[in-house]
Amino acid sequence: MREEQATFNWKLLLYGAIGFGIGFAITGAIMTTIYNVAENAMAFMYPGTSVNLAYPVYRGLLVGGLGGAGLGLACKDKKQVLYFSLAGAMAFALAFTFVISLIPNYVPEVGRSIMRLFGGPEFLSDLETSLSHGLGMGVFIGGIGGAGIGLASSKSRLINALLLCVTGTFWFGNAFAFGASIYDRNFYSSWNWMAGAIGGAIFGSILAASRLIIAKKQAKMPAPPVAG
Repeated sequence: MREEQATFNWKLLLYGAIGFGIGFAITGAIMTTIYNVAENAMAFMYPGTSVNLAYPVYRGLLVGGLGGAGLGLACKDKKQVLYFSLAGAMAFALAFTFVISLIPNYVPEVGRSIMRLFGGPEFLSDLETSLSHGLGMGVFIGGIGGAGIGLASSKSRLINALLLCVTGTFWFGNAFAFGASIYDRNFYSSWNWMAGAIGGAIFGSILAASRLIIAKKQAKMPAPPVAG
């Protein structure tokens, strides 16, 4: 039984990619269709206003909820489906709300600071400004979302939270920067679902590796003595 458990769960990688890919695809589709229609209608009827239906929260709930559910399904545990989906939904809802509604003016500055840290120019071109905005968004969303997913794991929660936070920060920072600068500054493009799918696969692979390491350590532990 222990030997069967000490294997790499490839379903975590696959289901994570599917869950987050679908989540980002749905939010991207909503933002480019329903939300744009509502935004234009509101601006036409009430000039100077905009739609504010807590859409950052909805985006986060969809992305994190579907992505987390995918990871939970790969564990073949109903409790893990619930934990991962709830943790993902709350973490990504918080992350999207944070960067879109609470500190939108500071997000580009975070991206600029990171770029300067790695030798970027002091004054940015239009393309580099778009890149810095996407980078700032991705760093917050990937870091907060990844940490939330990691805390929902059944074992080594803090370690998984740290690993997913770091990798989420790195991947989504780069992915959002690429999407914002190359495709469309708002990251509502065909790249959306691909970036989400790759991010979900990264999360899943880290969780699978963590579970494998724990299972191997448990397999090496001596069996408890049988009472006479």
